[in-house]
Amino acid sequence: MSSLGLWHYRLGHMSFNDMEHINLVSSCKSKPHSVCQVCHHAKQHRVSFPVIASCISHDFEIIHVDLWGPYAYSTYNGYKYFLTVVNDYLRATWTHLLAAKSNALPI
Repeated sequence: MSSLGLWHYRLGHMSFNDMEHINLVSSCKSKPHSVCQVCHHAKQHRVSFPVIASCISHDFEIIHVDLWGPYAYSTYNGYKYFLTVVNDYLRATWTHLLAAKSNALPI
């Protein structure tokens, strides 16, 4: 790897034109022999997700629920699990702390 290529990695894949303005780096005259693969992949553009018109017409028609845990540390009340409920219509979110997964059903 050339010294300029090494500086390119150290400076977070800065462009070679911008690196010419840095005194310590501009003294390196050797250009890299190959194209940086990280820069090549980072500059690829993706097609965004299509916008889908929602057909939801009222609250709680669709909800999203996520139950996760146990978390590495418990709260001071002993809770290690979390239940998250999202109302798709309003995007309102509720998070409930649980001591056990079996406590999710009553909520």
